[in-house]
Amino acid sequence: RQQVTGLPVRSLVDRVAASAELATRVERAIESGVGSAGQVRVHLGSATERTCEAAVLPVADAAATPVACVVVLSDVTSRTRGERRAQVLADVLDESRNEIYLFDAGTLRFEHVNRAARENLRYSLAELRRLTPLDLKPAYTRESFARLLEPLRRGETDMLRFETVHRRSDGTHYPIDVHLQLSTRGERPLFAALILDLTERQRAEEAAREAAERLRAVVATAVDGIITIDETGVMETVNPATERIFGYTIEEMTGRNVSMLMPQPYRGEHDGY
Repeated sequence: RQQVTGLPVRSLVDRVAASAELATRVERAIESGVGSAGQVRVHLGSATERTCEAAVLPVADAAATPVACVVVLSDVTSRTRGERRAQVLADVLDESRNEIYLFDAGTLRFEHVNRAARENLRYSLAELRRLTPLDLKPAYTRESFARLLEPLRRGETDMLRFETVHRRSDGTHYPIDVHLQLSTRGERPLFAALILDLTERQRAEEAAREAAERLRAVVATAVDGIITIDETGVMETVNPATERIFGYTIEEMTGRNVSMLMPQPYRGEHDGY
């Protein structure tokens, strides 16, 4: 430890002993004769406290009375910081309202699935870590999914986007829009998928289609002539009543300028309006 910290042995001992938390553990071990293990904060050759894994082992004399302790310290500061960063990242992913999936590029098993996805799928994180995207995407086989991923693996594209469906734990399905990328920056390659649930969008599109159908039905049965034109005056739609009023067929009027239905001088002046 002297070689690691650059401190004389006596100075290092003083610094370790100055840790109130560690000193308390040593006192308890001597009093009880029972050792302990856990993380403590200690100054090891710098002004910055280090996080250490500390094992405190009591040493007994010939009469089996604890008289001293052996303290084994392992500096885990970097590991602890990495764990904190990983936890912060997991928290950020969980706060997203979109579904986010991380899965191993080799085994395809899920590494992390955020809260929005878990709630929609009705799986726990532990359950999902035993699954792969193939367990959720009934439209794909292992072979077809491998072909889908191949452009990302070969670096031919940096993102794939496609629509499919997901299967929940209860067997129900919902439509999704998938944005899929491959990350090779970590210890091992991971696929990252951002998924949008299209259920509400499809409901809105269906409602819009139904509204348009109702409008067309109203226009088709109206007793008044109804014509729609574009910004240049060309007729786009004409209802049956207009045929009866003007004597032209729908085919003769559609695609022609609406001024054909007007007498002069209005016909010549119409486009200037």
